[in-house]
Amino acid sequence: MIRATFLRSRYGLLRRLRFAGIVLALFAGLIHGPGRAQSMPDNAQLTVQGADEALIEKGRALFIGLGCGACHRRAKIPGAVGEIGPALDRFSARAYLAGGLPNRPDNLLRWLLDPPAVSPQTAMPNMQLGQEQARALAAWLYARP
Repeated sequence: MIRATFLRSRYGLLRRLRFAGIVLALFAGLIHGPGRAQSMPDNAQLTVQGADEALIEKGRALFIGLGCGACHRRAKIPGAVGEIGPALDRFSARAYLAGGLPNRPDNLLRWLLDPPAVSPQTAMPNMQLGQEQARALAAWLYARP
């Protein structure tokens, strides 16, 4: 009799703990949503206004020519194997850039034009880009998965 009571109370407790864990997991999912830190809330495809294939290709050439791959990784770009900065694949799907700015074209352009002005603690140097160069890099980052 004592043994049966012990088993009943022990398994009842396990069942309650399992139920509580499921409820907490569901609650956390409702609050935070799936993958919010990794992707845009509405999965919007971001673009730079007026971007065409020529501007996008210019951005790719700038990425390679400026040596951005020394610090950043990007698939299908020769030599883009850097580990200092973040990998730049699936850039348009990110919720944030530069450590906390909402991922929007205007914020990306500000960042590319003068990273230390946006975030003084950044390791990314000011590359002295012109407005059109920044637009080209932003267009390329947003256009390619």
